[in-house]
Amino acid sequence: MTPEPSVRSGYVQLAQAQWHEVQVLKFVHHRFVLARPDLALHQRGQARLLGTLVEALWEWLLDPEEESRLPRRLHDLVELAEAELHPRTPDRVGKARGRAIVDFVAQLTDGQAVAMLDVLSGRSGALWTDAFVL
Repeated sequence: MTPEPSVRSGYVQLAQAQWHEVQVLKFVHHRFVLARPDLALHQRGQARLLGTLVEALWEWLLDPEEESRLPRRLHDLVELAEAELHPRTPDRVGKARGRAIVDFVAQLTDGQAVAMLDVLSGRSGALWTDAFVL
């Protein structure tokens, strides 16, 4: 415990041996977990899937004929985001809607996100049945 730590430090500090152990563990984690090509492949695929899902929901949200058929949770998130706008400008409305879509997607499990994108893109002939999301 350090009674008066420097600005770039904290009240609790590791002893030198433990600090070195943490550095070795960080290296092992980065080298053998984070830097794996198979994990990178999976992460890139997930990023592309999420980006495509966000774009598909954005297009759905912008379609005036389909606005009433948005998933209820997404509709509620959009309403909440837009209610916080003062002043209400087109730029701020767009950002609020974007935030609502990202919040909606963030609440999905990986399986739900994949299934929703499959349904939105027409790759699945099944109806969406996850009431939790809708």
